[in-house]
Amino acid sequence: IEHRLLVKVLCLLPLSSRGGMRMIRPSVILAMGYALAVGALGPPPPQPQKSSSAREVHPGAIVLSSRLRGGEEGAGRGHAGPSTRVTGIIVHGCHLHTDGWERIVFGDPSTQELGRVSQAALLMLEEDPVCVVFGTGGSEKDGKREGDFTRDYLLENFQRLALFNVFAGIDLGRLERLMRERSVAETTSRNTVEELERGADILREHRIERLILVSSPTHLPRCLRDACVVYGTARSERFPWAARLLVCPSGTSYTGAKPEDVAVVEPPHRGDRDRNLDRPMLGGIINRLYAVPPRTRRGLVLQLEKQLETIEGVG
Repeated sequence: IEHRLLVKVLCLLPLSSRGGMRMIRPSVILAMGYALAVGALGPPPPQPQKSSSAREVHPGAIVLSSRLRGGEEGAGRGHAGPSTRVTGIIVHGCHLHTDGWERIVFGDPSTQELGRVSQAALLMLEEDPVCVVFGTGGSEKDGKREGDFTRDYLLENFQRLALFNVFAGIDLGRLERLMRERSVAETTSRNTVEELERGADILREHRIERLILVSSPTHLPRCLRDACVVYGTARSERFPWAARLLVCPSGTSYTGAKPEDVAVVEPPHRGDRDRNLDRPMLGGIINRLYAVPPRTRRGLVLQLEKQLETIEGVG
């Protein structure tokens, strides 16, 4: 109900001080790069598909792809030129008791939609990362945290990737070996922000210069927002990949959800708009709402929904 309500709020916002009420479409930030998705649904971070992979393919990835499609197997690192950046990947975890977990994480062969881990396998082929981190949230199953469970699930089901056309002609045995050698499960974080922080500790050990975040279209906008807050948007000694942060959406979302269900609230920035219309800032209100205990928040949301229905003439 909360995401639907925010979409309603966005659709009622005036776009200028002169034009009255105009409708706007909620959009989802799925950009490849490090644009800041401030205010995306989800708790605020602590303050301080043809080829559905990230599009910045480097020479080493082409070499590796050729080898796995039948050429000779080499060292596999593939960093062939001075402009090549050492690449890492974070695969964001999915709560292990989420409805439709297998479809979200592995994908749906019947529709050829890649899940998070199959998308990561494709990136292993095309981007030649030196490290893939499987992140963890606040769940566990069979005595395993999300990161361990998800990594093990991928490796146990690796040959099933042949069900996806994008892996046609690929030596999945070799690709699986690379994934085993280069992937690691992060098992101590409890949420997305900690996942990015703990993942950074692992990435730093591998001297990563370029980072790709992988998650579902309905989760990735917030991952990007949080990453920009945690890492910053300029290269630093602590986060050398911050200026080369990319995102790669998988093909599957949470059950019953679509990318357009994600509401993004940007900070006001237009110079031709009356700034008084943006006080208080909607993004700030939404972030405060997520700091309220869930039971209390639900009451506030229901009250707001009734007010919106009155404004819309349906209440």
